[in-house]
Amino acid sequence: MGKIIRENSFMKELNRDGQIRIYLPKNYSISDKHYPVIYMHDGQNLFDVEDSSFGNIWNAHGVLSYFESAEIPKEYIIVGIDNGKERYNEYSPWEYENLYEEITISKAFPEKVGGKGSLYGDYIVNTLKPYIDNKYRTLKDQKNTWIMGSSMGALISLFIGLRFPELFGKIGAISPAVWFAEKSLLEYCNKPLRNQKIYMDIGTEESSGVNVSNFPEIYLTGAIKLSKIIEKNIDDKNNMKFVIDEGAEHNEKAWKKRLPSIIEWLS
Repeated sequence: MGKIIRENSFMKELNRDGQIRIYLPKNYSISDKHYPVIYMHDGQNLFDVEDSSFGNIWNAHGVLSYFESAEIPKEYIIVGIDNGKERYNEYSPWEYENLYEEITISKAFPEKVGGKGSLYGDYIVNTLKPYIDNKYRTLKDQKNTWIMGSSMGALISLFIGLRFPELFGKIGAISPAVWFAEKSLLEYCNKPLRNQKIYMDIGTEESSGVNVSNFPEIYLTGAIKLSKIIEKNIDDKNNMKFVIDEGAEHNEKAWKKRLPSIIEWLS
């Protein structure tokens, strides 16, 4: 298994301190190879159970270790960006639209949320990626640079990936929280999409812990709407995949299970 490094990262675009977690392949220290990079959000939920938000992790290092041991190895660097108190603000460039009366999540916030996603994207593009490319042996080109996340992390992955198509060749949108800004997100994705691979999925029992009986249906229908728009606009239909995972819930356990097939398809 490879090595996980924690580093502090000042996010000047957001004027706050942050932390990143970097996974280096097991052969990194004994080779001179350069590696593709996967940028992922909610970094504290990727590798370390003791730091995770809900006691479960993606086990991303274990999944990558499996690929590294294959007959034809696939090796990646993962850069996980920990979230902070501003997660809802930073993971969407749009304010929460409150399109569904059933979703009372807005009552949990004293003010409007969302709207800092562009600044968060600027941090990744202007500060973090240049730092990673300078310090580590990365493959810097578009086809070897991924961006991936779940829930709100899926929303911001789509936004950043489509905003900077010259930088991010592969996008993973896992269990996207389309409901947060459905109107804006669907409009944003309704444009020609070229030279990128986009993976999307959704479970049939997603809920985000909000006490709304039809939340799984809201999650599912939102993701289906989004997938149809992306499929309509993408230049090569083989570069878009949408998976409905029957019975899957909205948690790291479900995402951990799907991660190997996600990496396999995007590779």
